[in-house]
Amino acid sequence: CQGAPCTDNVKNGSETDVDCGGPTCTTCADGKKCGKAGDCASGVCDAVSGLCAAATCTDKVKNGSETDVDCGGSTCSACALGKGCAASTDCSKAVCDNKTCRLPLSCNEYKQHHASATTGVHTIDPDKGSTANKFTVYCDMSLGGGGWTLVAKVCATDKSDRWTWMHARWKDSSSFGNTTNLSATDAKSKAYSQVKGKAILIHD
Repeated sequence: CQGAPCTDNVKNGSETDVDCGGPTCTTCADGKKCGKAGDCASGVCDAVSGLCAAATCTDKVKNGSETDVDCGGSTCSACALGKGCAASTDCSKAVCDNKTCRLPLSCNEYKQHHASATTGVHTIDPDKGSTANKFTVYCDMSLGGGGWTLVAKVCATDKSDRWTWMHARWKDSSSFGNTTNLSATDAKSKAYSQVKGKAILIHD
């Protein structure tokens, strides 16, 4: 009489199927017998059939290629902010930083992580801190390679002179108007004083 190792091609000991499951052997593949979720490689044991179920994007378990529960990876939808990730493609309108989805610091960072990003309104968080400080900005993702954050609009035709040459708003952190579109009205975004950059695009 021998012991019950996990390599004898026999279902014995505490195994739930041949050489798998239980407290000592490796987890079982899809379709193998199981007693609980921990017996299965997918982490899902079907209570009705008693068999290990394949990973899905709705089983409330982090399995398969998922980077967090039911999101990320090659098959599931992108993950929300704060969820786990391996790359920025695992994140929904966010970037992957230290294996966690967070809002981009600027349109430029978002473009660097999502090459297919389109021009329009996006949400950023320049201080990389609490999302309570997030705000929306207009991003141009095509001009000059894309990744431009609209910080201000200076318009003469709106007949309102809000940008006199000595006005404090050129240097302070104030904001006003609508900077989520290219309408011909004066405006200054929070991004004017918060987004760091190495280049300025003046677009007429």
